[in-house]
Amino acid sequence: MLIDKVMNVKVEVELCDHPGKKDKEQMYEAAENLTNDIKSIVVSEPKRKGNILIAEFTINDAKQIDVVDKIGDKFSDIMENYDASSINFPKRRTTTRKSQPIEKHTRSKVNT
Repeated sequence: MLIDKVMNVKVEVELCDHPGKKDKEQMYEAAENLTNDIKSIVVSEPKRKGNILIAEFTINDAKQIDVVDKIGDKFSDIMENYDASSINFPKRRTTTRKSQPIEKHTRSKVNT
């Protein structure tokens, strides 16, 4: 039985303004478009970092150089409040207790 290798991705997005519900939904949407496993997506808002949201998720194993631009482009294209971002590929998930996970948002749950 073959098991596909996965890699962890952590995207920290600095927003122009304080994050709101729409920003969190867009953050989740960007991760959803990139991940190989929707269940791996965690969007969090660090309490002490101001206008920051963090998305952590997995993708199929690849060379970082081959995926980093695609990841950055997806977040900057989807997020309207986007200012800057950093992308890391941690060996392990890095969500801490200081980060509060955000409820998963899917298109069917979004109120208009």
